[in-house]
Amino acid sequence: MDILPSFRQLFAVVVLFGAIHGSSESEGKELVITVPSGKVARRVDDDLNLTCKVASDERFHITWVIPQDKVRQAHRVKIESEHFNEKSVTIYNLEEPDTGWYTCVARHHDSNVNRVFNRTVYVTVS
Repeated sequence: MDILPSFRQLFAVVVLFGAIHGSSESEGKELVITVPSGKVARRVDDDLNLTCKVASDERFHITWVIPQDKVRQAHRVKIESEHFNEKSVTIYNLEEPDTGWYTCVARHHDSNVNRVFNRTVYVTVS
């Protein structure tokens, strides 16, 4: 039984990477940030999709910090947000220089609330 292909497919699915217990005066609920596993391996010419989600009733502004120049690589990089507290980055036709650290940064939407969380994924392209 070859389980390797299905294991690779799991990286495209958001899995629990870590939980942070945050406190809020109004909520007092656990804050959970999910991103793909800490290490992802892809082949040259594959596509990469990473999704970052914040499970909270509070609003967070999510950004992805990626190794590519978003302007010069705009034809290969797509960043989108379809849902509240969620943002995805897709890199098409991966190249070896796409190897590196991809970081999800979640900042509380209220600038008076000092809540910033980071989750980092290392992507290897070979």
